[in-house]
Amino acid sequence: MGKGSTALLIIVAAILGFLVGGALASSSGHFSNNSSLPTYHPRLKLKECCETLVGYKSISEPAGYYVYYTFTLDYPGYVEVIVCSSTTTNTYVEICGHSNQGISYSSGQVSVGTAGHESFPVLPGSAEVRIGNTNLINGATENIKIIYVYYVPSYATNTVAIAGRDTSVAIS
Repeated sequence: MGKGSTALLIIVAAILGFLVGGALASSSGHFSNNSSLPTYHPRLKLKECCETLVGYKSISEPAGYYVYYTFTLDYPGYVEVIVCSSTTTNTYVEICGHSNQGISYSSGQVSVGTAGHESFPVLPGSAEVRIGNTNLINGATENIKIIYVYYVPSYATNTVAIAGRDTSVAIS
């Protein structure tokens, strides 16, 4: 991950904890010892989902410019930008955004050269991915792919018939 991503990763982990905590509280309705923290719910799991935001695509930009894509993200997770090839060693990737909670973040310009990738944690809200060229004389062409990996609360259950009743059983 890029520089400065540790603090954002902690924020993403806190939001994931909030999402899981909210799902626990709403599913069980139980709280422990006058605390606002919900009790453990053994059937709650975090499901990892992966979405291709931009399939393999060829892009070009003039010297000193960047191409950008804007996305609306519904869940905390991370965005990975893969630069499969570039016509310059001066290619960079930047992932920035603004969360629904008012938090702004940016990976800064991370150099990927003629090929490479950058992953950066993101929050629910809007995000912008920039692929640019710091070369001041020549433009560049890159082949890229952008992937969004996110986590959603999920209940792992299996329904089993016991004496004519349906019973939910946790799957580990």
